[in-house]
Amino acid sequence: MGTEETEANPHIPRILVTGASGFIGGRLVEKLSSSRRYKIRCLTRRADTLKERFSGDDVEIAQGDAGNYYNLVDTLSGVDVAFYLIHSMEGSASGFAKFAGRDKLFAENFARAATECHVSRIIYLEELGTGRNEDLSHHMWSRRRVGNILAKSTAKLTVFRASSILGKGGHLFEMLRYLVEKLPLLLCPKWVLNKTQPISVDDVVTYLAESVASKETEGKIFDVGGPETLSFFEMIERYGRIKGKQTRVAVTPFRTPRLSAYWIDLVTPVKASIARPLIDALQHDATVRDNSIRQLIPIKLKSFEETVESIAGEPEGKAKTTQIHPDKTLLYSLFALEVLMIPYVATTAFLGLSNIPWILAVALWYLGVAFAIHFIDYGAKLGTLSAGIIGPLSITLWITSDIEQRRQLILITGATVLYNTLEIDLSILAAVLAAASVWALLKTKVTHTTTTELP
Repeated sequence: MGTEETEANPHIPRILVTGASGFIGGRLVEKLSSSRRYKIRCLTRRADTLKERFSGDDVEIAQGDAGNYYNLVDTLSGVDVAFYLIHSMEGSASGFAKFAGRDKLFAENFARAATECHVSRIIYLEELGTGRNEDLSHHMWSRRRVGNILAKSTAKLTVFRASSILGKGGHLFEMLRYLVEKLPLLLCPKWVLNKTQPISVDDVVTYLAESVASKETEGKIFDVGGPETLSFFEMIERYGRIKGKQTRVAVTPFRTPRLSAYWIDLVTPVKASIARPLIDALQHDATVRDNSIRQLIPIKLKSFEETVESIAGEPEGKAKTTQIHPDKTLLYSLFALEVLMIPYVATTAFLGLSNIPWILAVALWYLGVAFAIHFIDYGAKLGTLSAGIIGPLSITLWITSDIEQRRQLILITGATVLYNTLEIDLSILAAVLAAASVWALLKTKVTHTTTTELP
């Protein structure tokens, strides 16, 4: 039997946060927990990860899956307010039916379970886009449909439509950061000129958390964005100035979202399956048309510069981020090749086998290795591809060298023993490098990804 609400024993609202291990969900749990006004339940598929992060008595960890209706009924039992922060992301158009089907199933299960458990409110976060369905990308259309499905439950639905969300660990910020910090020249399609209102993830989380206690937000849809209207092109320029980087940007007259996603996948750690939804969201202007939330929940919104500064001051490991795991086999093989090449080059010169074309080839080889190491070190696929090319080319170079000339030199000097030994070692190492790069590329194949992040 439930306990009556009295002054001595007031009712403490119980809040469910789905996607609590994600970019926004984890921050929201921290915000709600720090207020000490609520009991919090987290729904996640990775309970062990959250138990390490949230150990307080006011946070309950529930492991489950939104695809299981009965699991949701158990999780929503006794919940007053539920945050729905679940959606799928898929980079290819061919995968649209699958990810949209997952979105629909999860939302229908959640709406039914919320009705059965008498949940008072559902608060949902989706992307800010144009009002016309024909202008929406597949991902944005699917998320808009999720909101419509959630609205069919008996719970009062509050929807926040956010513009570009920036924060440490967010894929959009990671994409911006790597493009500016790692590349001196960018060739960008025309979608980088479309306008958006980038907003700090901290401001988004504040809106979400404060809306729980705001009755005026019940049953309404709100646009949320930062105080400035910027294009992605302007974000690149301003981030470069903040970081002291001079990144030259050339804008092409084409949109090419698919090619853009593959290019992002090639030169940054952000995979194509994640980059495509981010780029799709920037295909049209996404600016706030209704500022009413600012009167209901008045907060000081961070500017773009303030957002970047706050991200710089955030401790490492706090947020879920784009995971960067440099392939150690590739790095070690490349470093070993560089080291072994030093006595190889010296021996070659001593034996009189070098000439100007050979010297230029060695110089280009070293530049290629340095190029590969640079991109592998921060998880970009371009580094793996480069290593995969360097390995076979190195073997080919050594195999096609002047074998007859070296055979004659064996009679002249014993240095050729070292030369031949080094060449064998280098060839073996290059073969290892080629095999490792193929394996690394197979591991980075784009797959269907379920995530809890909104760009």
